[in-house]
Amino acid sequence: YFMFHLVCGHTRRLIAYSLPLRAYKRFDSQVTVDTDAPKFDYEALARIFDELKVETNHSSPTTFSWQENEKIRYLLRTQGTQEAKKYVTELEQTNKTPTSETNVLFVDHYLTKRDFESAKAIYSQTNQEMFDRKLYLKLLDYCANNRLINEALKLINAANKTEIEMDSKVVEKTIKLSVLMGNDQVISDSWSVAEKLIKHGAALTDESYTLLIKYYFQKGEKDKVKVLFESLIHGKTRPSEEIYLLCLQYFEQQQDHDRVEALAQTLLDFSLKPVVSYKIFSW
Repeated sequence: YFMFHLVCGHTRRLIAYSLPLRAYKRFDSQVTVDTDAPKFDYEALARIFDELKVETNHSSPTTFSWQENEKIRYLLRTQGTQEAKKYVTELEQTNKTPTSETNVLFVDHYLTKRDFESAKAIYSQTNQEMFDRKLYLKLLDYCANNRLINEALKLINAANKTEIEMDSKVVEKTIKLSVLMGNDQVISDSWSVAEKLIKHGAALTDESYTLLIKYYFQKGEKDKVKVLFESLIHGKTRPSEEIYLLCLQYFEQQQDHDRVEALAQTLLDFSLKPVVSYKIFSW
């Protein structure tokens, strides 16, 4: 009985394996080769790939690769700071330099350990050459979440005083913290950065507009509200209704009918809520 099943099973396997082979031979016998067809130049293709490989390898030979950064991440998580630093030193001895991602890995590690001073030291050292927005935002968030007001002020002041290219996200975070801290000088400096951004045609975020308009509305600084308003109506993005209402309220108090008309003209194409439409067209 055992031998019968063994033989049958073996026979079935042989049949199963031989069927594709028979089909292939039958198909192969029907194929004709066109000897006049142009041959594909595999050697030329290989040369192209070699050139591409050389270009890729030499695109950034002096910085840490993503694999090396991943190893640093692993060492920080499993073996700690000293082993990661030791590996960084080994890489630097081969004339390689850390990337922005390398610095972010160490800053994240230090902030997780609540070692703000070490994280700040990396940020300060990095920004001697260029502004690193990732590190700035991480440290600013940490200061905000842990109520390190003085440290946040130092970061904002240092960023505002340097001629750096800030994007709208960085400006928004800076303005938000400046207003929440209520420090007039810092808000003024942050406004200068925002103003530069506006003059270069960049659009601030809704939150930045709202915070600044509210602040200068309360201060009664009409000129700055007007600059914000001009940026608002000529910008490429559609601001929130809250911002429009703030502008309307301000210009109504100032009896600035030209501004109200300009705002109404801007809003003609927008599908507004009834309350906003009523406020505009009832004046």
